[in-house]
Amino acid sequence: MGLANTIACVAAFCFPVLVGIMTNEEQTLEQWNKIFMLCIALIMSSGIIFCVFGSADVQSWNYPENEENDKNDSDEKKIEKQTEVIAQSVDAVVHL
Repeated sequence: MGLANTIACVAAFCFPVLVGIMTNEEQTLEQWNKIFMLCIALIMSSGIIFCVFGSADVQSWNYPENEENDKNDSDEKKIEKQTEVIAQSVDAVVHL
C-alpha cells in the first residue's frame, strides 16, 4: 500500500507543474483532456499495483508483546484485590 500511495501522492504533487507546462501556450479542451487522462492513468496504476501485490493479511507486528500482556494482567489482578479489600472494609463498617 505504501508504494501505491507514494505513486499517487507524487503524481498529485507534480501535477500543478505539469499542468503549467502543458497549458502554457494553449489552454484547449484537448490539452486538458490529456492532463486528465494522465492523472487517471497514474492513479489507476497505483490502485492496480496494490491489487496485484498488496494484501490484507494481519502482520505480526500488529500484536503486542507477551510481556506487555503479562504486565496488564498483573495490574488487573492488583486492582481486583484492592477492590475486594475496599468491599470488605465497607462491609465491616456497615455491620458496626
